[in-house]
Parts: sequence; structure tokens; C-alpha cells
Amino acid sequence: MELHKMICVEIDSKNSYLLKEFIEKNYNKGFRYYDSRSFDCIENHLLTNLYYEDGQCVGYGHLDIEERIWLGIMVAEGLRGKGYGSLIMDDLISNSTEEIYLTVDKSNPAKNLYTKKGFEVLEEKENHFLMIKKK
Repeated sequence: MELHKMICVEIDSKNSYLLKEFIEKNYNKGFRYYDSRSFDCIENHLLTNLYYEDGQCVGYGHLDIEERIWLGIMVAEGLRGKGYGSLIMDDLISNSTEEIYLTVDKSNPAKNLYTKKGFEVLEEKENHFLMIKKK
């Protein structure tokens, strides 16, 4: 894995436009979090971050609180598979003292990364897995 020197920018209501721009530019069918929520939902997040390297936004991650802590992550198009997702996940995981949940489509190769980071399949659905990282 390449060494990356990323800068983390915490997103709030004052700079949420940065998040909107990133999501719109990098939207993919595998990341549907904002399909059913407005961007105002970040007010309920434990953490919402954008990650930059050399002035370019390389990824996004959040920890959402909806009865349990949910992890969401997206790496910029063209930068997937280069180690950014792993670093973003490490940062997010280090900011939680509780179990963390996520869902991942069965066709998404990121499932391998989640398994390497200690997530286990809790439940298998028709098109996705529900995974948990226990503390």
C-alpha cells in the first residue's frame, strides 16, 4: 500500500456544500445513503469527514447514529483500490468506542477490506450483507 498524507476536514452545516459537491461528483449506485436522506442528516452524525491529499478530495466517511453506529465510506472515482479506503476506515473506527455496523452490496469488492478491518457478516440478505465490528 502506498503511503498517503491525508488532511481530514470535519464537515458541519457551515461547510456541508463541500460534501454535496463530493457526493454529486463521485456518486455511484453502491453508495445510496443520501438517496433516502437530506444532507441535513449530518447534524445527527457522530462524525462526518472529507479527506484530502495534495488539495484533491480523495474520500468521505461518516459515523451515523441511528439506534446504533453506522459507518459509511466513499472513495473518489479513479482512486479506489489505492489504500485510501483503508486509511479512512482506520480513522473512523478509531473514533468509536462502540460496535460499528455497515451494509455492503454483495457485488462490492470493498467487502474484503471490511473483513480485513475486523467486520464480520451478521446477516446475509438477498443483495447485501449486514456487517458488524465488535468492540
